[in-house]
Amino acid sequence: MKLIEAIPDLANFVILLANGKLGTYRDTGEFVVNQQFTEIFAEHAQAFLKVYNDNPDADGYRLGIVFPTREEKPWKSATLALETEVLRKLYPSGGTRDKELTAFQKRNIEKSIYQGVELLMEHHDEALQGVQLYCPVLFFRQTTLDLYSHLLPREGIPADEKTPVLEVLNFLAPIPRGRRNTEGIASLAKHIYDGVINKGLRKNSYGFLGQRGSKTPGGAATDAAIHEQADQAFSSILGNRKNEGYSGWMKANCSEETRKRVGRWLVEPYKYLEPEKLRVFTRFRDLGEDGLVLLADQHPIFHAPIGSQLLARGTEDKWNLYLVDGMVELEAEDGETTLVEANTPQAAAPIASLKPRIYTVTAKLPTKFLWMMDNLVNTLIDIDRENKKDAISVESLRG
Repeated sequence: MKLIEAIPDLANFVILLANGKLGTYRDTGEFVVNQQFTEIFAEHAQAFLKVYNDNPDADGYRLGIVFPTREEKPWKSATLALETEVLRKLYPSGGTRDKELTAFQKRNIEKSIYQGVELLMEHHDEALQGVQLYCPVLFFRQTTLDLYSHLLPREGIPADEKTPVLEVLNFLAPIPRGRRNTEGIASLAKHIYDGVINKGLRKNSYGFLGQRGSKTPGGAATDAAIHEQADQAFSSILGNRKNEGYSGWMKANCSEETRKRVGRWLVEPYKYLEPEKLRVFTRFRDLGEDGLVLLADQHPIFHAPIGSQLLARGTEDKWNLYLVDGMVELEAEDGETTLVEANTPQAAAPIASLKPRIYTVTAKLPTKFLWMMDNLVNTLIDIDRENKKDAISVESLRG
């Protein structure tokens, strides 16, 4: 039996062979060696495999495992289970390494193979801009699921002894972070990203914004009742613009002056904040996990350089700027200025939110922010409250 028949949904993922070659399965099930990457990383791959085969528990090498989904899950694709230390980095909660995982962390041990690889590819250290931390490749060491019981959020079962496993390895593990800005690494990372994480085809949690196609690869169908509820709510806000995506409804609902000033800093392709990071803002601290995911999924990150004027005094648009990183200066009409730095109590509220605005806001450092429409935020908060009542899971909403 072919590996892709035993573990479905492997098409387009990069697989590292035992001989050091890199390749992918096509949609037809045919495995094809990628000669370009095999040649670029020939020496590195051999050294990588030598270390890993000698010590599979080498620090930083294994990110998780992939195996066929046998149980009822919100996704219909293969499952990716994360190693504990990787999970702690992706979903930090403070405390020591031996601290018990939080309920939120435990809920995120397993994901669809697509969502898991996406999460790894998009994880970055804010202090190391542009440095790829994880470059996940799949490796078949002819192991079975019973050997990884410590990763599973359940007790072992007899079937685990016959369930094949692909290990998810960080191909960059032995490369110092300061030496990862090479053309080869950037090309491989882009190849992985473009192959399995097409943001333009991703589905939004409910499917009402339309910026993410009809379905995530391998994703589960959205709950029909919740989909209808959200679609109706957003239709009342966005009208016939609801299917045009973030840029479309920003154009329709934001003043031309502010849209031109703010919109130029929208990062393309869209990047999104990790949901838990929204808790730094006072208004979102009472949201459940589902609400945080919904909010994060609808608001891409903006990134403005030093000196950018982000907001103008006197504007009255019904949007708010939430400072994620960097520092801004607020200048009043009389010339008095105030500096607000991200992740401080002063930045826990939206910046210059009183309308009409009484401050001009300028970036004093490279600044990241979220740009949120009040009506949309209010709707998501209301939906979150209802979701809490119905105990709907984060994963089912993200389908």
